[in-house]
Amino acid sequence: MSQFSSHGDNTAVNTSTGIQNVTYNWYSGPWIQVVAMIVVVVGLVIGISMLPKGSGAQRTWYVVILAVCAVLCALCLWSLCGRGTQPPGWVGALTLGVVACATLSALCYQQLSAHGDLSVSVVVNGDGSLADKAVVTATVDAAASRSHLRLRAQLPDHYPTGMCAVDSTVTVAPVVNGTAQTGEAIRLRDGEMGYIDLHGTQGGVRLRAVVEAAKGCLLDLRFVDVALYDKDGWLL
Repeated sequence: MSQFSSHGDNTAVNTSTGIQNVTYNWYSGPWIQVVAMIVVVVGLVIGISMLPKGSGAQRTWYVVILAVCAVLCALCLWSLCGRGTQPPGWVGALTLGVVACATLSALCYQQLSAHGDLSVSVVVNGDGSLADKAVVTATVDAAASRSHLRLRAQLPDHYPTGMCAVDSTVTVAPVVNGTAQTGEAIRLRDGEMGYIDLHGTQGGVRLRAVVEAAKGCLLDLRFVDVALYDKDGWLL
């Protein structure tokens, strides 16, 4: 027969030879469950309000993971704070679940903060009217806090009636320590996206661009959809 002993702290402990259950004390009950849910909701709101910079997909994944962790954490806390008896193993599993959810949320924030895509702009140094073999430099308006650069080239005709953009290209190479890395150059057509390895560049990012166009053509050069990004990190 099961026997229970009572203690001054209002705790009941099963003293039989079977599996021992524990009864929650003053920190259990509906009010404590409500407080636990409020804490979870506040944590979720804070996590979303502190949303780090990143691409749309990265930020969406961060919010989804954060929301799933909040739901799982809420379920664990609701069970932990409820009245009644629970096997010690189940209590330990629920506690571990709360810790795991909080840890995963913190890791997601760290990953997105350290490796999320950063939207930047590229300023082309020149008068905007470029002929064949014209060489210009371009500068990214942010420090190289990521390992790679993604950009889309635009080569519109300088004159609205021109038809040069279709057959024109631009070759873009990163400038590292004052030297253009021609071996890493990429060749882009109008509207094409390119990816450049910055080779650990520190500070400002500079590019060297060479326009290739038909004889007599004049082009404007712009770079859009520019972002600094990392290939490392699991939330990418």
